[in-house]
Amino acid sequence: MVLGVRTVGDYLKRWGFTPQKPIKRAYERNDRAIQEWKRQRYPAIAKQARAEGAEIHWLDETAIVNTDVRGRSSAKRGQTPVVYAPGSRAKLSMISTVTNKGEACWEILGGNFGIDQLLSFLQALIKESAKSSM
Repeated sequence: MVLGVRTVGDYLKRWGFTPQKPIKRAYERNDRAIQEWKRQRYPAIAKQARAEGAEIHWLDETAIVNTDVRGRSSAKRGQTPVVYAPGSRAKLSMISTVTNKGEACWEILGGNFGIDQLLSFLQALIKESAKSSM
């Protein structure tokens, strides 16, 4: 038996299914380890931070490049469309932290992000934290 696309869609709707964009999860994800960290390790870290009058910073790094991600286009058969893009690649990286109180610190870096930039950022973060606690 062959069903049309619309018929399949009607059945799915009747059965309570809706079109949705799936969440991407890493194959390496370990739910048991995540739960153990949430129940045991993080509370211990938070307790130590409170005892020491310290802040917990959640850190992330991201990059922006000037090369675009092209999709599809239309043209007459045999006439390939042309989309112009920069010939050279430029990149900016950003490292940032946010505390549990919503306070944010960030830095924009030209080029690639590496261990030297991480250490420099963390040293500046510690220095700034020491100034604000005085």
